[in-house]
Amino acid sequence: MNTISVNGATPAIKTVRGKRYVIFTQNTFGGGSLALEASLDGTNFSPVKDSNGAVVFTSAGDGTDFIAPGNSIRLSLSGATAPSINYEISPAQ
Repeated sequence: MNTISVNGATPAIKTVRGKRYVIFTQNTFGGGSLALEASLDGTNFSPVKDSNGAVVFTSAGDGTDFIAPGNSIRLSLSGATAPSINYEISPAQ
């Protein structure tokens, strides 16, 4: 499990484009929003969007599965005060 304790982006995680992954979050978001971002080149990231808009988590226990749209993904936290978010990103079974 990984932890986020400040606003900003997590290190990029290599993914296999087109493969299904699962994200799960827990603990305190500190009022912030955690966005899923993807990149084809591992440098330039854009928000991942579904039919409702950008994929954003706002509370503990949020999670989703998704098909990797790029070769790297990361999470980006904004607007949080004293966050302590545990997260796990893993290939779906």
